[in-house]
Amino acid sequence: MKFRTLSSLVKLMTEGFQVLKGLFNENILGNPIRNKGRSFVDLKEKEPQAKLKNVTLLGIPDDTIVIKLDEYIGEVNLFKHNRGLLRRCDYVIFSKTKDKDIIVFIELKSFKPKNEEIIQKFKSSLCIVDYCKAILKHFYNDTNPLDSFTNHFILFYKNNLNKTPTSRKQPNTPKKGCTPDNYKKKSVNNNDEVELRSILCST
Repeated sequence: MKFRTLSSLVKLMTEGFQVLKGLFNENILGNPIRNKGRSFVDLKEKEPQAKLKNVTLLGIPDDTIVIKLDEYIGEVNLFKHNRGLLRRCDYVIFSKTKDKDIIVFIELKSFKPKNEEIIQKFKSSLCIVDYCKAILKHFYNDTNPLDSFTNHFILFYKNNLNKTPTSRKQPNTPKKGCTPDNYKKKSVNNNDEVELRSILCST
């Protein structure tokens, strides 16, 4: 049995996080922007018909990897399109905060989302993350920075300004957003700013 000190474990986790970043093609990597001492990420939807074009995610930690997952286009599909296996959410963000390590799966929607489609996108994207874990395990021994990470799933959808505002509140579900089947929903407008911590589920 191998025994490691806390400092050696932290070093392994830090090195593993850099290894994780190095796995991805640079074309699908996004970079957090730092301005006036704060870091943020611009989440963009490039589809011409999209009504929701941009949401800014604030409070991004320095140790963050942003993957623009929907920009990956494989030359050959390994799987059939059964059960939504080929679907992907727009972004996956890996972050190491002060008190927790997180993976945030994000989907942007301009129109009324179909629940089944969103769930399939999140599940398929989660499989890609699991594949990354397997790569780190089998190709980089036990230097796996993802074991301590918790998953968070969030759908940003375009606010329908034609609807009359209501004071009715959604029930408080502590575990909302922790699984693909129980993802969080947040109504936003173009260029809205959202704090990263506000969309995380309670684990």
